[in-house]
Amino acid sequence: MRSLRNHRSALVARILVLLFTASCDDDIGGGPSAFTLESVWPNDDGTFWSYDGLQQNWEPRPYTRDWQPDRVYPTRGQVPPVPSFEMATRMLRDEVPGEPLASTTLGYGLQFRGLAFTRPDAIAQNLVPSFTIPAITSTEPMPANPMLTRLAVARPELCLIELKSRIELEEQLEAPLLLHGGAWERTEDWIGTYGSLDVDLAWKYLEANLGGGYQFTFQLVKTIATDVFLHAKVVGTPRISVGSDDSQFALEVIYIVDYGISEAVTSGGETLGYFRAYSLGRVFYVPNVGPVQSEERGAYFVGEASPERPFMTQTLRLRAAGHEIPPGRGIRARP
Repeated sequence: MRSLRNHRSALVARILVLLFTASCDDDIGGGPSAFTLESVWPNDDGTFWSYDGLQQNWEPRPYTRDWQPDRVYPTRGQVPPVPSFEMATRMLRDEVPGEPLASTTLGYGLQFRGLAFTRPDAIAQNLVPSFTIPAITSTEPMPANPMLTRLAVARPELCLIELKSRIELEEQLEAPLLLHGGAWERTEDWIGTYGSLDVDLAWKYLEANLGGGYQFTFQLVKTIATDVFLHAKVVGTPRISVGSDDSQFALEVIYIVDYGISEAVTSGGETLGYFRAYSLGRVFYVPNVGPVQSEERGAYFVGEASPERPFMTQTLRLRAAGHEIPPGRGIRARP
């Protein structure tokens, strides 16, 4: 009897070793062990990504200071926080109900082209965005700063000049926020971009820990507000289809932008209450390819009975990626 138990134990141990070995082989072939800051976003000068995009507008946009959502709270302390990552995941997996007010197909591109000065003693790479709207014209100017245009909607009391100077087409197209261009930098600890408000880092895409479940929080637009934050979580490494290729492992990261607490006031300046707006989305990164897909939904407002219809949804899916040295350039990627 003892020899039979020993035989069974040895057999179970052998099966476990085989399963572990198979798992390791899968990682070597492009699984989770392949994900590093260097692999998920190649940055040689001339590297480009072209995306097919779709923006859908679901609700009319508020553009006046006295606009307010359906639900406001008597005090700032009573305003609930943004949803959890678990709730955000469920919201992203559900279809937006009903029919959109407008749907616009668009083309979007990113390409590394030389260097950008973030301050007199520091430089970053210049990640140049491009924006095309086939139904209107071959090429359109990029809509204004994506973070500031969204903040102008979510925080009307800030009276951002960006709200008046933004480029607005009839469909109210937005430049992508979760895959935007600008002064891009990768260090040992993070990947992020610099903005136009100050010399500090303005956005953080990723931190060095790419393990499933890892989260980080980053403060946004510090010179304008004190309560605007980006929350990010590495969900995992699912397989997704990339173009016409077979499915590949991708790093899935969910982002929640908390625009902070806003004051609802009447045209006469009377305070009616307080509310909080937020947006959410996700980006998929494939090793040695880069960001291949993004989805953004916003804005929502906390306290809504069924936060199903945001003002806008926008999806980008990779059409092509490659390397093309811009004329007159030959700059190596920054390590």
